[in-house]
Amino acid sequence: MFVKLEKKHIETIYEFLNNDFTDDTTYAAISILGWMAPFKPEVEITDKYAVIKFIDSNGIVGYLTPLVKDKKDFDAAIKQLYEYKASQIHGVLDWQIETLKKYGYEVKYSRNISEYLYDPKSLITLIGKKYHSKRNFINRFPKEYVWRPYDGSKEDKEEIYNMFCKWCHWRTGGDVKPCEDENWKKSPKMVEAGYDLESDVLEMMLEDCDTFSCMVDILEVDGEIAGFVGGEILPNNIGAIYFQKGDIQYRGIYPLIDNLFCKTHFDIPNLRYINKQEDMGIEGLRKSKESYNPVKLADRYIATQSFDGKEVKVSMKALNIGV
Repeated sequence: MFVKLEKKHIETIYEFLNNDFTDDTTYAAISILGWMAPFKPEVEITDKYAVIKFIDSNGIVGYLTPLVKDKKDFDAAIKQLYEYKASQIHGVLDWQIETLKKYGYEVKYSRNISEYLYDPKSLITLIGKKYHSKRNFINRFPKEYVWRPYDGSKEDKEEIYNMFCKWCHWRTGGDVKPCEDENWKKSPKMVEAGYDLESDVLEMMLEDCDTFSCMVDILEVDGEIAGFVGGEILPNNIGAIYFQKGDIQYRGIYPLIDNLFCKTHFDIPNLRYINKQEDMGIEGLRKSKESYNPVKLADRYIATQSFDGKEVKVSMKALNIGV
């Protein structure tokens, strides 16, 4: 039985995520409670699986691929979704494809929602010719800086939020004065770019780092926040980066905050990969993520099946949850 997804469900969902056969962030708390909030997510949890159901703004009902503790339980989960007449299942992984085909689903690869995986040691040390430019940017960073953890204070929240607002206006080609308007995120440019939702998710994370298991660090230059990074270590031993924003007037700020965050949080035993999520098909974002030399992608697919003879209208927004 599906019920409204709430914070209280995260602990149980993370028990299912404690495995070594998922590398993606589909079921991260920030994804299902934050980015998926507009899709009214519901959850069904049994002893064999956990699964999310959602509905988008066009009334399209979809499901996330079931989360299981043991691969052998995936068949039972898909059998149940088939009985529910689930016409679309998002975030499907490589090893799940054959089971879905057995139940009559057509499975298509989605490059735009596949996530980038990196070797932790490489991003921590930046050793080798392929990271030469990153090291140069860091070594030539033009200012003295302070790198520190977010302290949860009202002041830190406001400064991070204001820095994010400025970043949004830089990205959309405007000035930063509109940040003085508390309704800035509802402007047409912000909504079109998706920054209104990103703003809500950031605010949610800063208000409750415990629920989202997130670490947030701040880079200060001349006493002001010039950049910040937010992420977590998931139960499947994946280090995830969800937010990474920097003041573009400082050349090299992105390689710097990326490296500092990785050194601070991901230099631990048994971490399998660092996941920087997907690029959503955005050319600049793809180029940036590829420049850090991913070892592979956490490939994700969409499975569809018509139960009424009509064409399945796929919701393409449900997993567009990138940095």
